[in-house]
Amino acid sequence: MAKNVDLEKVLLDYAHGEKNADETNEALKKIGSTLTIDPMKNVITAEDIANTTISGDLKTINGTVEVDMGIGNHEKVKVVDSVLQGYDTGDMVSFAIVGPLYWEIDGNKIGEFKGVLKDRM
Repeated sequence: MAKNVDLEKVLLDYAHGEKNADETNEALKKIGSTLTIDPMKNVITAEDIANTTISGDLKTINGTVEVDMGIGNHEKVKVVDSVLQGYDTGDMVSFAIVGPLYWEIDGNKIGEFKGVLKDRM
């Protein structure tokens, strides 16, 4: 089992750009950690975008959204009829983003349309 000090050093080396994902995963394995780094995990692909639909009244989304919980990274999450699949934000203020459009999330349901993110236009 990985010691916290060893784990912290390995992750900080990655975060500071001193090691790439492959080197970090190898170092994690060496210290006995089951964690892995996957820099492509949350990338929204052209296929994701092409397969995402939004109803004309902006109330129903099917496909893939970015979930922003205000903690510095966005999660790529599948959505069916505006319900997050296998993901729940609980009581945290969070938003679903598709391109420049964003909605409030309540638990695992996409709710009220909030507007347009001008920096994404």
